[in-house]
Amino acid sequence: MRRIPADKVLRIVELRAGGAPVSSIAEELNIPRSTVYNYLAKVQAFEDEVFVEMLASELETFRRIYLRMGQLTPVSKQAELLAGLLRKYASMPEEFIAQAVLNAHWRRLKACRRRST
Repeated sequence: MRRIPADKVLRIVELRAGGAPVSSIAEELNIPRSTVYNYLAKVQAFEDEVFVEMLASELETFRRIYLRMGQLTPVSKQAELLAGLLRKYASMPEEFIAQAVLNAHWRRLKACRRRST
């Protein structure tokens, strides 16, 4: 992968979050489209890794609460809806469910970035 300065990487992410097409980003920064795609994939992989680490930590916390209390404290309506989805799709391979969670998380991040710009 072609190395580019950190400020260009940041600009790639900002422009893409703002809805700019890859071809426009490449043209503005004077870099190949393949470089833009590579860096966008790298950013997504990093954010996925952080999300999975945070999720693992949260799951461990709730596991300890559950083991100590025998039940969870009341949960939000969204947590109940998510639990229903997990039960509904429990027959799917765990890797597919995990990929769907990561995809939904990534789309939510992109939507939040668009709203903040």
